[in-house]
Amino acid sequence: MTRHESMETLSSAEEAYLRIRSLLLSGDAPPGTPLSERQLSERLGMSRTPIREALKHLQRDGLVTVGGRGLGVIVAGLSAAEVTDAYRYRAALEALTAELAAERSRDGELSRAQLAELESRAEAVEVASGRDDARRASVANLRFHQWICTLAANTFATESLTRLWDRIEVSSLSNLTVDASWRQEVHRDHRELLEGIAGGDPVRAAEAARRHIHRAAEVYSGTHAHHEEQR
Repeated sequence: MTRHESMETLSSAEEAYLRIRSLLLSGDAPPGTPLSERQLSERLGMSRTPIREALKHLQRDGLVTVGGRGLGVIVAGLSAAEVTDAYRYRAALEALTAELAAERSRDGELSRAQLAELESRAEAVEVASGRDDARRASVANLRFHQWICTLAANTFATESLTRLWDRIEVSSLSNLTVDASWRQEVHRDHRELLEGIAGGDPVRAAEAARRHIHRAAEVYSGTHAHHEEQR
């Protein structure tokens, strides 16, 4: 294989990875769904070689796994215990990124435009959840938290949170539209986070982030338990 062909293969594998990852994050393939190389190849209009490489990458990310009884590759989900662990880890990481973002704001390292973008993303969550648009609200909420991570400018935290957010998203754990009172709580928490970061108060920002994620975990646990009772 020539170097040019190798680069083309790498590019195709990366494209396949991004397209399959997008498919998983969209909710079109819930946990437990088998992922056939042949079907993905037909759906994406790509050969099976880059599809195979992409699935290996996604397995390393924890988004897919090898199923038992000859199921092949399936979309990975999180158990109740793993959800608890995921949220505790997320709370620690997001407290850190909020703290770092607030420190950078305090030290004059963030521009007005960057802080205005954070406020704009907080408003986008309010608008989407107010319209009862679960998917749009979920995307807007993630973009808000991603921007805090960007403002923190910590590569290691960004890498860890991206993987964690993906696993939570694929497991369909969004609970932004559970009820009106929780939606209002989310908006208050986001405002508290925004004020802590913009005001350059690392302690306030970190505590707001930690409390917000722990509360989200409680809401999810309650919702999950209710759904189990209804089965």
